Amino acid sequence: MADTNCLISAIIKDSVARKILLNRKYNFISPDVCILEIIEHKEEISQKSLLEGNNFESVFNRILSSVTIVPVNNYDDRIIEASLMIKDPDDVAFMALAIALNADGIWSNDKEFLKQDRVKVYPTGQLMNPH
Repeated sequence: MADTNCLISAIIKDSVARKILLNRKYNFISPDVCILEIIEHKEEISQKSLLEGNNFESVFNRILSSVTIVPVNNYDDRIIEASLMIKDPDDVAFMALAIALNADGIWSNDKEFLKQDRVKVYPTGQLMNPH
């Protein structure tokens, strides 16, 4: 599972995050709310990435093609449980989806996820150099 910040990093520049997302070794999933969050910050992401119009859409679609987007009805029954574990409302859907699908873990550099012990958290460095 990939959190929104990892997806945004991959859109902004051809970086470690993009290489990880495009690596066929991993099968990433994300809750549908990540799309809304990216669209909400599209202007800021476009400015940081220096991508405009069709170029932004092209990179955005390429990144999204590496991620299975899961609709809320597949994890909504875990939202309350997840909200008791994660205080940041932006992260609750990720935790709920991870619990609902019994995911291997969440790829995130967000320290909020480290405050729980139910789902393993993989920072970028660990995915780039797996053991």
